[in-house]
Amino acid sequence: MTEEFARLFPLAGLCTPINQALEIQMACFIVDGDKGGTGKSFVARALADFLIQKKESGRVVIVDCDPSNADVVCPNGFHAKEMVVGVEVLGLVTPINSQEDWFAAIDAAAKVSAPGADFVFSLPAGAGLYIDDTVLELMGLMAPVSTVWVMGKDESSIDQLAARLERAPAFYEHGLIALNEYHGPAARGTFEDWYTSAPRGEAVERGEWREILVCVLNAFVTRQIGTMPLHRAHDLSRDGEMSPTIAIGVQAFRRAFCAQLEKALEYSHVRH
Repeated sequence: MTEEFARLFPLAGLCTPINQALEIQMACFIVDGDKGGTGKSFVARALADFLIQKKESGRVVIVDCDPSNADVVCPNGFHAKEMVVGVEVLGLVTPINSQEDWFAAIDAAAKVSAPGADFVFSLPAGAGLYIDDTVLELMGLMAPVSTVWVMGKDESSIDQLAARLERAPAFYEHGLIALNEYHGPAARGTFEDWYTSAPRGEAVERGEWREILVCVLNAFVTRQIGTMPLHRAHDLSRDGEMSPTIAIGVQAFRRAFCAQLEKALEYSHVRH
C-alpha cells in the first residue's frame, strides 16, 4: 500500500475481510440528516453495500424516499431488481413528506420483505420530522431498526439532531452518528462543534449512540462511478470495463468502512 493510498484510506487493512464481517441476522438502517449535501445518499449506498457483501443469499431492500433527487435507486444506481452473487437486491422509490407517506413506505417495504431480509431507507431532509413511536413500532415488525444520522460540519446539523432526540426519543434512542470526512478530516477539527456539543454528551457519552468515521472515497473513483453502487463499480473494474484503479479504491473504502461499522455495531443495541 503506497503512502498516498494509506493517507486516503487510513483504516484499510485493519479489519477482517468484508465477507467475514460482523454476523448480523437482520438489519434496518434509516439514513437521516438535516439537509442536502451532508452525504446521506453516499452513506446509504455504503450501508447497502456492506449488507450485500456480508450475505451469501437472501434479500437486501434499498428504499429511496427522495424521488425528487433520486440518487440511490436510479438509472445509474440501484435497480428495481438485480442479483449480486446470490443476493437479491431490490430498489424501491417512495416519497416521504408526511406521516402518511411513512406508512406507505413501510407498507411498500413490507410487501417485498422476506425472512432475514435487510433494509436501508434513504431519507430526504426533513423526513425525520414526521417520525413518531408508531412509525418505529411498524418498522420494528420488519427488522431491528437503527437510525443513522449523517452529521454535517455546522451547528444546524447538531440542532436538528437535538430536536429529533426531543421529539421522538424512542425512535432516536440509539443509532449511529456518521461523520463524513468528505467535509474534511475529523482529526483536523472538522467536527469540533459536534465533539464539544451538549447533544453529543447526551447521545454518545451518556446514551446509546455510536460514532463512525466515513472515510473519503478516492476522488478519481468518485468521479468515475457517480451514483453507481459499489458492487457494480467493483465488478466492472475487475472485468476490465472500467479502470482497474476503481476496484482497488472500492476495496480499500470497504475495509475502512467495515472496520468502523463493525466496531459501532458491536456495542449498539442493533446487534442483530
